[in-house]
Amino acid sequence: MKSFIFILTLAIFLQASFLPVNLVLLLLISRALIKSDKANYYLALYGGILYGLLTSSNIGFYSIILILFVQIIEILKKSRLSTHPLTVLIVIAIANLVLTLIESLFFHQQILIQVLILTTVLALPVYGLMRIWEERFVPDRAIRLKI
Repeated sequence: MKSFIFILTLAIFLQASFLPVNLVLLLLISRALIKSDKANYYLALYGGILYGLLTSSNIGFYSIILILFVQIIEILKKSRLSTHPLTVLIVIAIANLVLTLIESLFFHQQILIQVLILTTVLALPVYGLMRIWEERFVPDRAIRLKI
């Protein structure tokens, strides 16, 4: 969890400074699809507040949007389609399109198709890396060392 917070903070700084790709959305949706727990909501809140502070926009806007996306993922995880890897592409493409439309409506930003496509293409490698990280390096609560 601590390492994911560090990665999320690094992604927020990269996204706020010079990368046009929405890394925060990629990381949070990937983690929500892999592991369902309350920490996803806290991570979405933290990511939204920090990204709002760094971009000098409304602080609660991104927090609310990211928490809503995590909630939608939690509802989607109850279906059988959530285990298929291509579901990640569809979910991230739709979430990124909705977020871009909301940003263009409230903040008068342009909709760039190249950025939407690039974010969608990066979704599968980020999901794969997150799955490997969560399976290999993050122990479950059931696994305890015996001393």
